[in-house]
Parts: sequence; structure tokens; C-alpha cells
Amino acid sequence: MQWREYEYADVTQHGVFVFWFPLGLERSLVSLVKTVSLFYDPYKGMVNANVQFLAEKLEWALVERQGYNTVTNISESDIKSGDYLAIGRLDGLDPLVMWGTGGHTGHTAIALWFDGELYICESTDTEGGKLVYWPRMY
Repeated sequence: MQWREYEYADVTQHGVFVFWFPLGLERSLVSLVKTVSLFYDPYKGMVNANVQFLAEKLEWALVERQGYNTVTNISESDIKSGDYLAIGRLDGLDPLVMWGTGGHTGHTAIALWFDGELYICESTDTEGGKLVYWPRMY
């Protein structure tokens, strides 16, 4: 087998990695399926998997509100520059950020007014001019 230069450099610098499955193969596969279900579930159980993950790992039980609308209308006039938006999506990534930081948000944004127009400012990335994290709402 011929090693590529970067492969040889990686092995000589970092060594060879050996994966050990302390749970055994069967329980490790179950754990892998649970982890994948946080990001993608063809049976639409992704949200439930993330709620269960937060309950297990952060001991934070999310309870669905009864009798409330899922959308809250807030007037722009109620929003001031500097208002902080704490965001938590049940999409796999945010719950892992919450677990890693010990917080209850996976993403943040701030409201700012410029020349009479409201902007929601955040740090996010684009690929080819398209937002990666949030779909456009307009």
C-alpha cells in the first residue's frame, strides 16, 4: 500500500487511532442510531429524540405548552436595539451545543435598529450566497 504524503505525516505526528467500543458492538450501534436520530429521522421523530436527549443529558424536561398558540406576534415597536434573542432549535446541532456548554440556547442573535429599520443580527455562514442555518422568511 502506498501512503499519500499527508497520510504519512498524520500517522507520524499523531499515531494510529484504535477505536474501542466500551458498550460492546450492539449497544454502540444502538447509541449510534440514537445520535443520528437527533439530526435526521425518516419517521419524523427528530424533535422527540432531541427532547429526550435534553432530558437525559441536561436533566431539562421540555414540556409542550397546552392552550397556547405556537406563534407569538410581537410588534416591531416593542423591540429595542440590543434586545437579545436566545434561540434553541430541536435540530440535533443546538441540543449538542446546549449539552457542551451547559446552557439552554444553541444560537443567539441581537436586534438592532438602523435608520428606522429593524435588523436581526447574528453570526452565521453562507454557501454561495444562501444562508446555511436559517431559511429566508421573505
